[in-house]
Amino acid sequence: MNKATFSVLAMMMAGSLGFGVNAQAHNLRSGNGIDRLQHRQQVQIRQGVRDGSLTSHEARRLQGEQRRIAALERHYRADGMLTRTERRNLRGELQHASRHIYNQSHDNDRRDRRYWR
Repeated sequence: MNKATFSVLAMMMAGSLGFGVNAQAHNLRSGNGIDRLQHRQQVQIRQGVRDGSLTSHEARRLQGEQRRIAALERHYRADGMLTRTERRNLRGELQHASRHIYNQSHDNDRRDRRYWR
């Protein structure tokens, strides 16, 4: 095998190894939409604070719930993978949190805002 052929093969192998690592890292991070759900819930909480549908007490409690779910996710991912059971459990926790955000945003507790006309 000449030097040029060897270098081409070495580059191809290095590229394929890099692709496998990147794909594996992406699958590890994505968690099948869990991060997207967490981000969307954070946006909903911020939006509720901004428009007054969430009081500061409600927002603090909801943020605490989000921190607890994030800690649970970190615990599950500590071994380097997220099993189907762990993913299902996280999705259930996020569904409960979503219901809490909705209920707190749609109750009659509103932050006192003065509108200037």
